[in-house]
Amino acid sequence: MQSFFLHAESKDYLAKRVVNHSGLTEMIHQFPALLKEGVQQGAAQSGGANQKMVMQISQIIDQAFGINESIEIIRSDLSSQLTENELTAVLEWLESPLGKKITRMEVAAMSSDAFREMESQLPGLQKKYRGSEREKLFQSFDKSTNATEASIETAIAVQLTLASAMAASSSSPQMPSYEYLKKSIEDNRFMMRGVIGQQVFANYLYTYQNLTDEELKAYVDFTASPAGNHYSRVVNESIKSVLLKPSEIIGSKIMGSAVSG
Repeated sequence: MQSFFLHAESKDYLAKRVVNHSGLTEMIHQFPALLKEGVQQGAAQSGGANQKMVMQISQIIDQAFGINESIEIIRSDLSSQLTENELTAVLEWLESPLGKKITRMEVAAMSSDAFREMESQLPGLQKKYRGSEREKLFQSFDKSTNATEASIETAIAVQLTLASAMAASSSSPQMPSYEYLKKSIEDNRFMMRGVIGQQVFANYLYTYQNLTDEELKAYVDFTASPAGNHYSRVVNESIKSVLLKPSEIIGSKIMGSAVSG
């Protein structure tokens, strides 16, 4: 029994170090702003840019999205779903000189300033790397990191938060259920893939532009390894559940209103 607790404690400690070294903490801190920005843009595009409603949604997001709680969910998932050997392998990569360099690049690319810079640099980057080894490597990178699928999940979470909130603020008796909204947005997954795939490719070119081809290949080799790939899949699934929480809270309010009505 004692060895079981020591084993669990060791995994918890390793998972905590992985989170601290991976840039995940910085990423989670960006999520409330990401959701709120998506809601603001979506409301404006739909012609329903009611500022009061947008502010109400922002408050719900702040209440529903606990940063420390979200970080703990990811840490707990890593601890429970990865083996001790896998966590050790991931941590060794993150603590290697190249792992640290790549994490710094990924964290730097998360800011809104970096996003604007990426948009301005994109035509030049696309021209520079057209037909190159780096362009060909993207497919392997995307497959091993599941980057496009993870980005689609993020987009769905933002859309669902907006749709749920707009339905909750509607006075129409024909208020759709949360499950109906979720299915409608899920049905657009295939159409979203092309646009989001291009965004992921643009982010890939921008974020890793200061790596050599050899360094980028080494990164892809890590993400394609059993430990690296399992780590990516667990993190992506955890992030999905964390991002969906605000929409589910709004969704439960819709259902509650429908029942009480």
